[in-house]
Order: sequence, then C-alpha cells, then structure tokens
Amino acid sequence: MTLRSSEKMDEVKGFVFEEAKDYTGAKLGMWLFILSELLLFGGMFILYSAYRYKNPVDFHHASRELEVILGTLNTLILVTSSLSVAASIAAIQKGQRKLSMYLLMATIVLGLLFP
Repeated sequence: MTLRSSEKMDEVKGFVFEEAKDYTGAKLGMWLFILSELLLFGGMFILYSAYRYKNPVDFHHASRELEVILGTLNTLILVTSSLSVAASIAAIQKGQRKLSMYLLMATIVLGLLFP
C-alpha cells in the first residue's frame, strides 16, 4: 500500500485513529491488578508464616545459609531498576525522549548486574 504525500498515516482508508482516554477503565484495571497481587502475596506470606511456626528449628538453621550482603545488593538493584523504569515512563509522558532512553539503558544495565 502506498500513501500519497497528502494522506496522513492516521487516516488510511477512511479510518481515523484517536488516542484512547479511558482513565476510569485504566484506574479500575490497576486497582484490580493491585488487589490480585495482594491476594497472591498475602497467601504466600500466610503460608510462609505457617511453615515457620511449625518448623522453627529448621528455619533457624536455614537462616545461617543466607548471604545478607548479596541479598541486600540484589534488593537495591531491583528497587533501583524499578525506579528507573518509572522515571522513564514519566519522562516519555513529558516528551523527554532522550532522558527516557537513558533511563531505559540504565534499567538494562541494572538487569544485567542482577545475578
């Protein structure tokens, strides 16, 4: 399909594409997602607590096997990469494409650092 120079890409074959602005649906979808995550992780924490209550000695011995420094470093990498993605989205919404690209590159680098 070829376009004449006078045709806009948004108006091909009589269709006009407009940006969707369903803010209510987007908010409802986000709240449903948050509630589903709350149920999932809430169930996991309850299960963890029940097993820890039933097997305290085993959990005590297993805690000595953890590497606190590595766990702390991994947590910092994950939190920082999440922050850089959120900042990238905010930058692209403000029209700052170059900053958004830098933040996404930082996210990729942080992802490669994650063991």
